[in-house]
Amino acid sequence: MTVGGYTSKNHVNWEVFMAIGIFPNYRCLQIIFIFFCLVSPSSKIDAADFGFSGMQIVGIDGRVAKALNLSKPEGVMVIDVVLGGPADIAKIKRGDLINSYSYAIKTPHKSLVISGDISYSPTIAENCLECDMLIHSVASEDGLLLLPESSRDYQRKFHTFTNELGGLAAVSRPKVLILYNQLYYGVSDSDLISEMGKYFSGDITSAKAFDIY
Repeated sequence: MTVGGYTSKNHVNWEVFMAIGIFPNYRCLQIIFIFFCLVSPSSKIDAADFGFSGMQIVGIDGRVAKALNLSKPEGVMVIDVVLGGPADIAKIKRGDLINSYSYAIKTPHKSLVISGDISYSPTIAENCLECDMLIHSVASEDGLLLLPESSRDYQRKFHTFTNELGGLAAVSRPKVLILYNQLYYGVSDSDLISEMGKYFSGDITSAKAFDIY
């Protein structure tokens, strides 16, 4: 199993991020503060050691978000990557701030790609070239227009829309495209599938809870 793609909000250069916005007289104090935020115990920070993903991460809580000048605490920050591991292969770097992952599962006979609840990522197509099954989250482009304009930018930032997923599927040509974590924004399931059909002519299924494929 390898990391097939990911959504990265920002990238923080691990070697220099502590110097951002720090005046010389206060540099030492702020470096100590940021270091404390990253390593001190907290019920709101979930640290994960190297696992099958080949990276070490730390959760972003309020203190870390403030230290990194983020608008709000969410996601995780990569603090180390194993060279040659899945995260390294997926081009994840120290300092990346990540919201969601995608995975490519390949056996001698079948290949499967599963997206997280991610925004558009071209690495999905790279890892699903004629794969047997692509399972991908999707949001309705038509439904988005029914939302208040003030909320649309946020939705676009964190989700993959029908036109984007349709483009990915047209390039990667999966044998079956399964839609999950659907965001309808008021449109029907059949409307969502019709939207997808504008961009991808292959086999499309909109999944329901407990479906088996």
